[in-house]
Amino acid sequence: FTLYENHYMSSGVLGYSAYFEKYLISTGKGLLGNLVKSYKLGHCVDEITPHKIAEALTVTPSKCVSNYASRHTVEAFSEVVFKSLL
Repeated sequence: FTLYENHYMSSGVLGYSAYFEKYLISTGKGLLGNLVKSYKLGHCVDEITPHKIAEALTVTPSKCVSNYASRHTVEAFSEVVFKSLL
């Protein structure tokens, strides 16, 4: 869960969920919502209520549909950084 009140901040939970291919339930607002939607890391809840969270839990798969972590490796990051220096 990343149902933070301060939804304009990022969270390490996003990286861990991508790495371990775990589906997130997140706020649909701010940076967190944008990242979850953009990289297909889970389901966004626009209204954080017990009913909406329970509803999200019943429709979410156990694995995320994104392969973000497999495409964004340390090696790929290093390659982009070193290419920009040349």
